[in-house]
Amino acid sequence: MLKEITLKLTVGGLHRKNKLLTNEKELKATLIAEGGEGAFYRFNDYPGLGIKIFYTQDHKIKAFRQYNRMKLLEKTGITPKPYAFVTAVFTDASYPAIVMEYIEGKTLYDLGIEYPHAHVYYDKIRKVFDHIDLNVFNVMVDKKGKTYAVDV
Repeated sequence: MLKEITLKLTVGGLHRKNKLLTNEKELKATLIAEGGEGAFYRFNDYPGLGIKIFYTQDHKIKAFRQYNRMKLLEKTGITPKPYAFVTAVFTDASYPAIVMEYIEGKTLYDLGIEYPHAHVYYDKIRKVFDHIDLNVFNVMVDKKGKTYAVDV
């Protein structure tokens, strides 16, 4: 079931296609996927932009490391483009988050691709970066067939 949230970002400003996301504006986002450490939302008013929100402040270091790995791998094209490491502020709490490119696609799990057939997709990613934990939940294929690692 899709769930909509309203949040603010604590970041001085994030420029995206001549639009500015600031902590002064409430943003609406729709839940796309949920996992053990967090959830991924698509911003409703900013096409092509999403946010991964980690469930607890304890995940802040992990979130920051993931953001840095995404920045390192940005030019390879194997991860969604990261835009900012931020804090997502809700009415009752705040959580570490990464604002990134939203990829229109499905995970290997959602596509019904299991081992041993998944290795074809893993190999595409490992040619670029082999120090990565790959499984059917964190490898995604877009509508054009391009493969992405969504949890690095």
